[in-house]
Amino acid sequence: MWYTEYMKTLFIILMLSFTSAEASEWQIASNTLLVADWLQTLQIVERRSDGYYETNPILGDYPNRGSVNLYFLMAITLNNLIGKDLGDGWYMGVTVVQIGAVGHNFQAGLTLGF
Repeated sequence: MWYTEYMKTLFIILMLSFTSAEASEWQIASNTLLVADWLQTLQIVERRSDGYYETNPILGDYPNRGSVNLYFLMAITLNNLIGKDLGDGWYMGVTVVQIGAVGHNFQAGLTLGF
């Protein structure tokens, strides 16, 4: 799909902007899983006619691409801003939640779109 190349580029930019030499493994893991969830959620937008729907109550059952992009840009930004103060405990929590979300999406048949 057309957005795959766009998302790959955005993924690289986000990882470089939020990941420094000082970043912990937990920060990298949480950011990576947030981006994976983002890619899967964009597939939900595209595959709505196949019966897919979003389970995140903030986004609603059938979000549009713009609200998905805004949500995840904000989520990744907040993850890093909050984690900067709270440290690895925060990133561990986000990682655990995102493992559940991404795993659920994989079981439902969604991929990372690469």
